[in-house]
Amino acid sequence: MTATGTVRQWRVVDTAPEVDWRFRWIARSRELLQPLPHAALILALVFGEQQDVSAEDWQLLRDGGIIHLLAVSGLHIGLAAWLGFWAGRLLQLLPRGRFRVGWLPTAGALLLAILYAALAGFSLPTQRALLMLLLWAGIRIWRRQWSLWRIWWLSLVLLLWLDA
Repeated sequence: MTATGTVRQWRVVDTAPEVDWRFRWIARSRELLQPLPHAALILALVFGEQQDVSAEDWQLLRDGGIIHLLAVSGLHIGLAAWLGFWAGRLLQLLPRGRFRVGWLPTAGALLLAILYAALAGFSLPTQRALLMLLLWAGIRIWRRQWSLWRIWWLSLVLLLWLDA
């Protein structure tokens, strides 16, 4: 049994869902970066938004061996964490002792890394990088002295457990 039909009238039934903060931030950044010659590459590097990158730019990145830089990954999360860590260190240097708590640099690293991962859309590589960063922060905050092998094994177990 088959059926056919025709469209006589077009009407929008459902409106678009409420736009989240990430989408608005990317749209505003896209608007501000529009006059720049490499706006699409900047959006891809910062937000992981790769759909605007031209085929010619993709080919140049492939030929240069740097195409991996456009994927928001552990390196990007690590850089954000590094900036947050040193921002926390700088706050500790302020006079009057208000920010002299020992966990402030670690908290700054986590905060900036989580913010950047959220901005990048919490892709799988960013989730894994955040997991490793949380492991590092936990060891640091609890003042444990673990060997590199012990940290590596715990990381492996956590990743396998979460991927299962």
